[in-house]
Amino acid sequence: MVAGIIALALEANPDLTWRDIQSLLIKTAKPGNLLAHDWRTNGVGRSYSHNFGYGLINAGDFVSAAIDQKGKQTAEQRECEIDLLPQRHAKVPHTDRISIRRLFIGNCKNGQDITNLEHVVLTVSLSFARRGDVEINLISPDGTLSKMHPRRPHDNKPTPYNNWPFMSVHFWDEQPYGSWSVEIKNAGPTRARGIVHKLKLKLYGTYNKRKHRELLGGYDSIAQKIQAQRNEEIDEKSTISTESFDSGWNRNGNGGSIGGSSASSRLDFSWFLVAMIVLFWFGKFRC
Repeated sequence: MVAGIIALALEANPDLTWRDIQSLLIKTAKPGNLLAHDWRTNGVGRSYSHNFGYGLINAGDFVSAAIDQKGKQTAEQRECEIDLLPQRHAKVPHTDRISIRRLFIGNCKNGQDITNLEHVVLTVSLSFARRGDVEINLISPDGTLSKMHPRRPHDNKPTPYNNWPFMSVHFWDEQPYGSWSVEIKNAGPTRARGIVHKLKLKLYGTYNKRKHRELLGGYDSIAQKIQAQRNEEIDEKSTISTESFDSGWNRNGNGGSIGGSSASSRLDFSWFLVAMIVLFWFGKFRC
């Protein structure tokens, strides 16, 4: 059915490229009555699901959009690679997750800036005692979460991933500047451990000069803008943090407290001990 709808669009506009078709499919799709617990909204206001993608194809809207595309030149696709783990590796403990973040401010090595994302590819080299228990999430600067590798309960192999590419289109048309995060955790019942040897992020997209000026917002560079917004020194180095979710971790991925407030609990208990000692000595003195 999808092939037939695409054939209608190509009949209406034979100049469509494969990128045009993919873009029009994403822009004209609707969730409709598709039921899933994981519908989210990305940074440009589109609904997406890991079960249904962007939703149902509307043949009429798709063909109309294809006709509107006539005479419009497809923007050149650019690419930019970010090394999330330069010169080191990261351990994944059996009860913890690791969050690896990298601030992207443009300035790609090839000099090709991107303002509108298309495909995003996360290349992973990872060793894990039980590969199917690994869960890998990628979070964009706009806060869009894409499950690059969901837990696979029936995959109990220890075979590592070597330069394995995971691709997502959930970030389509978002801007790429800001903090990208990769969360890796043991999502299974085992106490398996692992090591992340390499993480590279490749961004594919297009460049629009007017949108670039809008993103700058009067600043001379993206770095200057981010520095002004965060009011802190920009650090382009990757940071790795390990957070325990033995208690308080919201398993559905929607946030929640992590680990509770142990310092507050110790303080309250100390005051309780002091009060008991005072009461004991006061009672002893009265006797």
